[in-house]
Amino acid sequence: MSLGDGVLTLQLESTNIQNLSTDLEFKIHILQDKRDGKNRQGTTIPLDGPENNVVFSIGGSKKEIRGTALLYDVDDDVSNGTFSQAESNATFRNIGSDPRLSNSTIETAREQKIWLDEYVNNDDLNAEWKLYGLEFTEFGGSGNGLNVFVSDVTPRESASNPLAFVVDFTLLVGGRV
Repeated sequence: MSLGDGVLTLQLESTNIQNLSTDLEFKIHILQDKRDGKNRQGTTIPLDGPENNVVFSIGGSKKEIRGTALLYDVDDDVSNGTFSQAESNATFRNIGSDPRLSNSTIETAREQKIWLDEYVNNDDLNAEWKLYGLEFTEFGGSGNGLNVFVSDVTPRESASNPLAFVVDFTLLVGGRV
């Protein structure tokens, strides 16, 4: 089961990454569920009853995208060739010497977990993420992807999907400063 009309792609822009000259990508083929909520901060001054309260809005709004995806063995490089480009530049996280990642592609569920967990979603990277796919590409009127901050990525194994990894993720909409 896949939601929407295609693949969800996270792209990590390389402009702020030392020793990397290519954007890194991660394509999610099966999105099990997604929730995207928007909330605003406010405060209430209570009066005689809730319907008569005065509400003051404080600042703008916050948009958060939460979802669950399934990583499984695919016959497609989920890095869209970006692993092989990063692999040729061995100074980036010693990617050229990682024996767990082979054949210059990211296809198996285990390779996808390693690529996402240790390379693409790396704590040492201060880079901009773009989200493409589903309705998010057009959010805000731009076809140039949606600026997001990867807040939480949690891969886990599941007894109901023994040949795959389930990944829960949270993305905050907005640019990094």
